[in-house]
Amino acid sequence: GKIKSGKAKGGDGWQSQQSSPTGRTRRNSLTQLRYTMQNEFLGGSSPLHSRFWWCFKHPITRVVTCTFTLFTNLYVYYGDPASFSPAKSYGTFVGDIYHGVFQPDDPEWLALRWLLMLIVAGLGTWLGILIQQRVLRDYCHLTLFGYDNHRDPNRDPLADQDGAFLVVGAVVCGLWFVSLKVYGLLLGTLGVDSKHIPDASMYGWTFAGYNLALAGVLTFLSDWFLLGSVVDQMLQSVNQEGSAGRLAYAGVESSGDHPRADYVKFAPCVRLLAPPLRRAAAWWVPRRVLLTRLWLALGWPTMGAFMIVYFGKIMNVLEPAAGGAQEQLEGVTVGAEMNRFWSREWNDEYTRMIAASLVATCNLAIVTQEWDFPNFSTAEPVKIMAVDFSNLVFKTPVFIRKPIEWLSWFMSSRLRIPKVAPEIYISGKWLSYFSILFGLLFDWAYWF
Repeated sequence: GKIKSGKAKGGDGWQSQQSSPTGRTRRNSLTQLRYTMQNEFLGGSSPLHSRFWWCFKHPITRVVTCTFTLFTNLYVYYGDPASFSPAKSYGTFVGDIYHGVFQPDDPEWLALRWLLMLIVAGLGTWLGILIQQRVLRDYCHLTLFGYDNHRDPNRDPLADQDGAFLVVGAVVCGLWFVSLKVYGLLLGTLGVDSKHIPDASMYGWTFAGYNLALAGVLTFLSDWFLLGSVVDQMLQSVNQEGSAGRLAYAGVESSGDHPRADYVKFAPCVRLLAPPLRRAAAWWVPRRVLLTRLWLALGWPTMGAFMIVYFGKIMNVLEPAAGGAQEQLEGVTVGAEMNRFWSREWNDEYTRMIAASLVATCNLAIVTQEWDFPNFSTAEPVKIMAVDFSNLVFKTPVFIRKPIEWLSWFMSSRLRIPKVAPEIYISGKWLSYFSILFGLLFDWAYWF
């Protein structure tokens, strides 16, 4: 109806045209249409709907990609001349945050920097929860970020906040980086001594130490975890009735939810690999906890010790060259000539850039090779590697929850502040994805 003098004719209160039943029905129809088109678009990358994605997401392809990434990382980190450099380490983004937390300073300046980071962490937590709830879940309807598609009758109510942990972490780290840059720029404008201005230097770390003992070890540990996690998730999926992996690669009949599975059922490689794949999944699932724990127990100490021992050998090469710049250069040259993985002729910027680009590309491929990527609409729970449960739930720290609750109470009349649940929920898929993103962070930082 028409609006006159702030009220609709024949009514007692405010009633705009947008809130009329017709407008509301139209908006709901458009929302449903957008959601349907979004699901069709995202579902196009399913192995059941595309021959390319069926090949790209094949179990053999996924295992080969993870293994290739692991060994290429080994090749890159050992071949980088920075791994033989005793100079102080600098790192964009990672170095800025590291400097903000660990760089020593006078007590008053250190307290000021930490107070800034604490305030920004609270703001980033609130903003990250807002993005997860209002944008990714309620507007974009992404199942990976807590949207309920009503396919799982036993869905945990805490799953509404799925993905919030990662979003909050990304937003907080991004705001830390920006706020420390602004803080440093402001101090420089005010003429403060440069020793109090934060930068990208990493206190206590040389390039050799960061590349091998920190970035190298953590990257390889996450890559090792990722390889085991990919195998574990695939075999769990193959053993679950109606899952995309079972329908696409185990040679079973198609279902009503996946009517296009028939075209892959009679492929020669499906007929050849489906029976052993089903048998392997049936054998693996009852023993998965023991086997994955053995995988981690054997791989993590071995790879970590290997990297640390090699780092010690490099430092023995660099120790005699600690006197002057020329001696340091000669020490680095000698160290580079001792490298077992790279020849002197091949160890140049172009080769290292190609190798780092391959690693970065493989990281993206590993993310997109997940069978339910990118809509993650499956209702089947995926158990976390090395344990027998499918999600983590722990208490939200009081120092995070209380400030946001106070902010919500103070601004409740003006803004829709998201609520913070008393428990933090992390699904098995997100925990597995965390290892991917952790390695991706270091690999892309190295590439940069």
